[in-house]
Amino acid sequence: MLWSIGKPMPLLDLRKEVTHGGWSSWISTMCTKTCGGGIGESVRYCNNPTPSLLGRGCRGKSHRKGPCNVRPCGQISAQTEDLIRKIIREVDMN
Repeated sequence: MLWSIGKPMPLLDLRKEVTHGGWSSWISTMCTKTCGGGIGESVRYCNNPTPSLLGRGCRGKSHRKGPCNVRPCGQISAQTEDLIRKIIREVDMN
């Protein structure tokens, strides 16, 4: 039992409070090219969940590099094409 300003406080059993860390999803942060294939960087964080004081941190790397924007230049991505179609539909409705 611990005491704080004259009041008893229970001592935490730290073994019961152990939370081991888990990785977040990968997040793309940059790419060297906008099309034609570049090298990109991704990051993830050890916060899913964040490890407790006695918990293990995440294993593995928090940064990675790999190919990105591999579509040929002059072509638009599927996401951009979908956005253009959505805008055209909205304009046609007005």
